[in-house]
Amino acid sequence: NFVTFYYEDTTAGSPTITASGTGAFTSAPTQVETVNPGTASKLAFNVQPTTTTAGNAISPAVTVKVEDTYGNVVTGDSSNVTIAISTGGAFKSGSILTVAASSGIATFSNLMPTATGTFTLSAADGSLTGATSNSFTVNAGTAAKLAFSQQPTTTTAGNAISAAVTVDVEYAYGNLVTTDSSSVSIGISTGGVFSGSSTLTVAASSGVAAFSNLVPTASGSFTLSASDGALAGTTSNAFTVNAGMLASITLSPASASITAGGSQAYTATGYDQYSNKIGDVTGSTTFSITNGSCTGASCGSTVAGAQTVTGNDGGIKGTATLTVNPGTITHLVLSPTPATITAGGTQAYTAAGYDMYGNLAG
Repeated sequence: NFVTFYYEDTTAGSPTITASGTGAFTSAPTQVETVNPGTASKLAFNVQPTTTTAGNAISPAVTVKVEDTYGNVVTGDSSNVTIAISTGGAFKSGSILTVAASSGIATFSNLMPTATGTFTLSAADGSLTGATSNSFTVNAGTAAKLAFSQQPTTTTAGNAISAAVTVDVEYAYGNLVTTDSSSVSIGISTGGVFSGSSTLTVAASSGVAAFSNLVPTASGSFTLSASDGALAGTTSNAFTVNAGMLASITLSPASASITAGGSQAYTATGYDQYSNKIGDVTGSTTFSITNGSCTGASCGSTVAGAQTVTGNDGGIKGTATLTVNPGTITHLVLSPTPATITAGGTQAYTAAGYDMYGNLAG
């Protein structure tokens, strides 16, 4: 007599099958069977990611299993498994994100997240069903560097930069140190100057130092630098400081000489209250001269001596000195005249030369 039965198992391994019965079946024969894993079908996290610090590798190493439909590890599999992190996460350069499975298990020993927060990992392997890990936390490290979060913008000399410049205190991988309240100081590049009322050192609030009263007074193109003790400093983008309103005028040439009847052309250069050059304001300047006349920016006189040239632009004035020299002698004047002598006597005379405008020429 015999009996036929069938055995089905979904768990890979080497189970022992024992047959038992009653009556004629008094013995209990056994047989060892080998159950091999099926075709690779899906992935599963074996060692889940654990809490770590930004920039450090997750430890212990994350492992991912290649499984068949029934969850058996496909020990003969050596395919490539790739890891990714959920939205907002990032891995440090040098992290190894694709690993070949060994005996059906891919081991990721160099996953170094840099963004702080709570994340999950996902595993993919071609057409196999992927897997998502448990959530894990990436904590921040220690403050390491500074970064401009609000760059300086174009302003006018004497006015505060707006919007307020802000500097972040960051961890090594760019995460904001929200607990930081250290003092951050601002400097300006060569040639730049801040007014004495500017606030150049500010305590960070929740990791951000806001500079609302940076008042540059020199015009030009500059950068700002930020420092905070031993932290790595930073330099801003370039920004422009324009000259302010007209506050003074300089005439050029400041001193000159002409011959009586001649003229001298002038240019007027404007400056703001901080002596920043505004530029040529000749076209908006009205010129005048003592003992003479001006046509546009050209002034002259027929009166010998030092004359004052004045440029006036909306009440802002500048002056220059114009020396008028006598012209060529055109006539003589004898002195004394008249004179009286006794017959037979003599009279000494002097002759003075004058130009055509009556200036004594010699």
